[in-house]
Amino acid sequence: MKKYALLIISFMPFMAQAAGGVWNATPVKRLEWFTNKPKMPPLNSPYQFARKTTDELNNGTSSIMALIYEQGETNNTVYPWPFYLQLDTSHDYGHAVGITSRLYNRGNGWSVAQHSEGISYGTGDTIGFNAEMSPMTSSDARIIGINLNARDGYGDEHPGKWSNTAVNIQSEPGGGWAEGVRFDDGSNMWAGLHWASDAYGTFGIKMDSRHLIVGLDTGATPTAIRMKAGSKVCLESTDAICIKYDAKTQKIYFLNGKAKLGHLNTNVQSDKCLNC
Repeated sequence: MKKYALLIISFMPFMAQAAGGVWNATPVKRLEWFTNKPKMPPLNSPYQFARKTTDELNNGTSSIMALIYEQGETNNTVYPWPFYLQLDTSHDYGHAVGITSRLYNRGNGWSVAQHSEGISYGTGDTIGFNAEMSPMTSSDARIIGINLNARDGYGDEHPGKWSNTAVNIQSEPGGGWAEGVRFDDGSNMWAGLHWASDAYGTFGIKMDSRHLIVGLDTGATPTAIRMKAGSKVCLESTDAICIKYDAKTQKIYFLNGKAKLGHLNTNVQSDKCLNC
């Protein structure tokens, strides 16, 4: 009985009311708990918790619901899951989403739709976000671990503005990352970084930092760099002093702009081998 009393006391600051409506021509009944009720989105969830605040809180956090779980030391094999959600769907049209997070940022403050903090004291791996993808035998779907979509505005507003950064990696003074992106031991993939044929951009990889010791280290890779014939390797920022291979003439040209400064003939059957 005590645990039920605690639940009732916890929701005392909230006003509860029965509400109803119509969703896709179907009557829906729901129960709402709210404090200073905000504008509600058109959801058909049977239970809704809502809260609207202004300036009554100063330098303090505010929330609607909090789940606190503490796992003590144990020799048993345990799986602490404070919050569990399962979605099983067989729909053919629309979008199925396990958890939806929508952020409207209208001020000057830092805001994030989903925030995760990992504070490590022990020896176990501490992971901020983990996704495990399992394509089954019957599946012919495209399997994506993380999808980032730069939208053109929202609703009826389409300003044609670009988002800034798809993935941003930071470190505080004194902190840092041993590796920015790592393909772990045993990882197997066709391409570590792939640009589709109809993808557009200016730079495939751009390094502006003057503090890197080595820009690109290919290690023990058998073929360090491979490129299509006709592409250039330029030795300065204006794309003037370059090296290019012509597959038709089988010659490597040294260029200054469009001018050819010289060449090396790679057809050793029709010319003498250099430095043999």
